[in-house]
Amino acid sequence: MTYPRTGGILLHITSLPGRYGIGEIGPEAFHFIDRLFEMGQRLWQILPLGDPGSGNCPYNTVSAFANNPMLISFDTLIEEGYLNRSDLNGLKKYPVHKYDAKKVAPDRAHILNTVCRRFSKCASEEKKAALEVFCEKNDYWLDDFSLFTVLKDAHDGVAWMDWDPKYAHREDNAMQSARHQYEAAIQRRKIAQFLFDDQWHRLRKYAHEKGVKIMGDIPIYVSYIKDYDNLATRFTAGIQAIKGMFKNDLNEVLDFQKNYYKKFYDWNVIGLFWRRFLLGAYREKREKIRKQNEV
Repeated sequence: MTYPRTGGILLHITSLPGRYGIGEIGPEAFHFIDRLFEMGQRLWQILPLGDPGSGNCPYNTVSAFANNPMLISFDTLIEEGYLNRSDLNGLKKYPVHKYDAKKVAPDRAHILNTVCRRFSKCASEEKKAALEVFCEKNDYWLDDFSLFTVLKDAHDGVAWMDWDPKYAHREDNAMQSARHQYEAAIQRRKIAQFLFDDQWHRLRKYAHEKGVKIMGDIPIYVSYIKDYDNLATRFTAGIQAIKGMFKNDLNEVLDFQKNYYKKFYDWNVIGLFWRRFLLGAYREKREKIRKQNEV
């Protein structure tokens, strides 16, 4: 297949101007599409949209499937009635052209938590129905991801290997109990993912109407990394859910990997038993690519 010669610009969402501390998939993103159209550019290349966690590298994300809720547009949430302008009064005045994750992320997370708490009261019946469809369509990753992130918060953000063993080893009774105990918090994580998905698809539709194609990328690594503050280590939600993909006992793999990557490279990427990955976890890889194609 041949494609016509065309041009475009690489600009990640976070690099857009953002008066709430970070670039968002809101008015500035739509404005950027307008500018591309006016300049005759037909491609907008972005980096992976996943949540990079404390490392802030979009290729090394907390989940292969979940998107970064920090990119949700507050202005759009206000237009839809999930937020009031007064809710943003407590936000610090951040620079429009600079992102300070350690300062911005907690403030935005607090506001998003407020939005998700209000969803059941403020959302239309159409939006509530759309949320149910979204959750059903993405249950192959969304349930585990939401539970994982809630449990991580409940353990003060430490690596899952250091959690209460019943959670770290995903004992059935413990998982059922946690889903019941943290039901409301888990639902809020799902709502945040839905709100991102809803806003993103509207932006993508607008780009297509303007003849601008958004060209993205996928997060390459299922990560074992050290936080940059060196206080703790963390795993992705995906790894914690699919421990069976490792060749040996997980602790043996970790010990080997720590020594190996320090000796040969410092990419902080966990090793998988690739034969088992290809044969037994092909669905995970396929769904990861399908998810990114949808985005």
